[in-house]
Amino acid sequence: MTPLFKDRSGNIWISAWQEGILSFKPLQRKFKHYKLSFLDHGFSDNIRAILLDADVILWIGTANGLFKLKFDAQMQLVLIDSFKNISGPINVSSILQDVKGNIWVGTQQGLFGYDPVLNKFRLYKSEINQDSVN
Repeated sequence: MTPLFKDRSGNIWISAWQEGILSFKPLQRKFKHYKLSFLDHGFSDNIRAILLDADVILWIGTANGLFKLKFDAQMQLVLIDSFKNISGPINVSSILQDVKGNIWVGTQQGLFGYDPVLNKFRLYKSEINQDSVN
């Protein structure tokens, strides 16, 4: 399944898998391709989740970690930070932002909450006994 995300301006962000990310502006009927060169340096190019947050920061979740990017003056994406080993290697499946600006990252390891003010993650683990779920 290809990850999709619709931002507040109505633009649609689409994983192009090994080719980076596409943004589609429906009103103009135009695509823009963003090559993610940092994915060429040993990071997984299997993009599983995308979020453009309220501060226009692009979050990309892969099978190999979480990446935080911003747009430079030429509207190219620049890597700000990578969170590959928050609590060991993480395999991201979803990313959301709540009304308070916190970023929530769903992974196989559990749910991570990111506080942008403190620039810190916290892991929330389920109390469900996985052996009892069928």
